[in-house]
Amino acid sequence: MILINLVPGLRTLAEPRRELDPEGGRGQYPLVVRGVYLLLVGWWLSFAWANVAVLFALTVVGLPVAVLMLHRLPFVTSLYRFHR
Repeated sequence: MILINLVPGLRTLAEPRRELDPEGGRGQYPLVVRGVYLLLVGWWLSFAWANVAVLFALTVVGLPVAVLMLHRLPFVTSLYRFHR
């Protein structure tokens, strides 16, 4: 049963997700701040971020950078930390 739980991490080579510690120093930004950021900056910045990632993905050398950028796209859009 333990091996079945490890399959998603092995398939994607991603580190296991950890819950954010609300007592720790790296918490979430307040909802109001994330909402204002999304409306004023997030849409445009995420559009530019995704286009740059696609340009990196066109080359073999830039493919790892493109994958990293696409994994970070939700944070660029809304400042919401999904994991880590």
